[in-house]
Amino acid sequence: MEEIIRYYTGCAVFDKPSLAQILQSLKSGQINSEGQQFNEISSDGADSPKDGEGFSIEPVSSTTAIYTGELSHCHFSNYVQHKLNEDLQGSDAEQKIQALSPSEDLSKASRLRSKPSTVINAAASFPPPEVSEFLVEIFFEYAQTNYSYIDEQSLRRNLNSFFSQLQPVSPSDASWICTALMVFAIGTQFAHLSSRAGQPDVSKAKNVELDNTPSPEDDVALTFYHAAITLLPDVISLASIESVQAFLLLGVYTLPIDAAGISFTYFGVAIKMAIQNGMHRKYHKGMDARTIELRNRIWWTTYTLEKRICVLHGRPVSISNSEVDAEQPSDFPALRARDRIDTLPNILAMIKLTAVLESARDKISYLRKSPKKLRSSILSSILRVKQELHGYWQTLPTVTYCRDLTPGGPLLRFNIHLALTYHLAHVFIGRIFILSSSRNNNLYTPLEQNISDWSEIQTALVSGCVQSALDIIELCQTLQNEVGLARASYTEFTSCRGALLVILAQQIQERSADLRMASEQGIKLLKYMSLGLYAASAEKSAIEAMETAIRRLDDSSQDQNIEKAGRNGSGSSAYDQFRNWALLWKKGDTETTKLADPCSSALATEYPTTIDTSSLSNLLPLQNFGWDVYSPSFPFEIDEFASVMDFNQ
Repeated sequence: MEEIIRYYTGCAVFDKPSLAQILQSLKSGQINSEGQQFNEISSDGADSPKDGEGFSIEPVSSTTAIYTGELSHCHFSNYVQHKLNEDLQGSDAEQKIQALSPSEDLSKASRLRSKPSTVINAAASFPPPEVSEFLVEIFFEYAQTNYSYIDEQSLRRNLNSFFSQLQPVSPSDASWICTALMVFAIGTQFAHLSSRAGQPDVSKAKNVELDNTPSPEDDVALTFYHAAITLLPDVISLASIESVQAFLLLGVYTLPIDAAGISFTYFGVAIKMAIQNGMHRKYHKGMDARTIELRNRIWWTTYTLEKRICVLHGRPVSISNSEVDAEQPSDFPALRARDRIDTLPNILAMIKLTAVLESARDKISYLRKSPKKLRSSILSSILRVKQELHGYWQTLPTVTYCRDLTPGGPLLRFNIHLALTYHLAHVFIGRIFILSSSRNNNLYTPLEQNISDWSEIQTALVSGCVQSALDIIELCQTLQNEVGLARASYTEFTSCRGALLVILAQQIQERSADLRMASEQGIKLLKYMSLGLYAASAEKSAIEAMETAIRRLDDSSQDQNIEKAGRNGSGSSAYDQFRNWALLWKKGDTETTKLADPCSSALATEYPTTIDTSSLSNLLPLQNFGWDVYSPSFPFEIDEFASVMDFNQ
């Protein structure tokens, strides 16, 4: 009977609401006597196959569909077969040409699946039921925040069935088992947040040392990850919504380890698999309302996360905005969490903030490549993006959701993450202009060099960027004080690091107590987060380099004050001036001794034992800042400084 219904209606879901919808279609005449649907064309005007163009999405199960895009071979083949069958209407039905059904198409990939033992061995890594329940709760409480990664109800239902041993696992279960393992892995990463006991108070600690020693939690999470990746061939061959969820969580887990590499790759696979299911399109023939909303939520989470990684790490996006017309997530009671506040407003805000970030990226990229005569208008458009960002932020709710930062609030951590995302967008928009006026004004200036608006706009962008950087440090400190920083949160670590780099850049231009205190505070916060997965050598080296930069900025500022006092201080004796010179000479000799690499040796030759700290006239390249300028700086290892200023990582 299912085969008959599928053949005549195209429906692949046979629950009560879907069957009721089919019955209603029959009563309203949307299905004719020959079993052909009259509503083959989607509500947004997409063409049916018999028009020779357009697209189609054919469900083959409750979690899997096959998307056929415009002008594809398959779509044209169906069109030709349809025309041939029209010519054979008077002939024997046996002579009619049957198109290849989506289920037959997927059956080809099923032959590539692993043996059942592979799935059984992976499922053997599940923790006991009580531990599983704890990790699932941790995942939704601390890890998911302002995204919608998975269908919680389906996950819990599958876990209950598994632990009740109602039926043995099979290769067709690979996707949800892989998803569950990654929920356990990510939950393990955030488990330390469930208890504040034993967590160091970074706000009071004078010295927080970096620690490369992996924690027991990291080892356990890695065990879950290794079990999950053994299922990847089967997850890909199943190509279901749960497959998209599995790769999405694989990307989330690896964000702290290699955001621009393996995590970016996992998100790319998730996007491709979602496209294969047609999740990016507004076309849902034969799908119930719950499935449609779930598809929309998973799509926008995957799409938004991949876009953020691409913008922040200089990668091309997998799909353009023009190819996407899926509806954004909406309030759907059947998908609300049982014991938690529904975070739909925050999810929608994250989608919008990411879209603004992408828009800013596009305009800044165009500014770098544009002719001088267009630069004034492009810079004005960048300012409008900043204003749009600020205006949108002001419209968000301030009670419970989005902008509510009341200590002890139910969504405090969620809302702080959203605020970090908002301020990081401001940082991204303005940071390239911090040092752009130091040398080579031709880089971003317009054809007319004396346009006052240019300077005013640039000042406004830089001012907003620096203020947002200071706000990010303050937000991270609030998060640490109230609920604790996570040692595996990409949002927290990346925001703090990006803000600290901007503060360092601004300190090159000006010295202030606020900037110095913020930089020291930011270093302590980064060191605390580096007790976990961010203790990887590359991140550890970057943090140590930033700490060295802060120390030397402070040292050079103190040296300038000493020398200035020696020159201008009334009543100072010749001995006092000599003593100040000797102190500077000794400091310069000590710093030169520390220079070890070839670039440092070159600097040691240029600055042998005397350092003119009053002028600080040496120039250092800042290409890794993301722009090609030079700026007055201080004696500093070039490679180290480049590492500090690498905004692309």
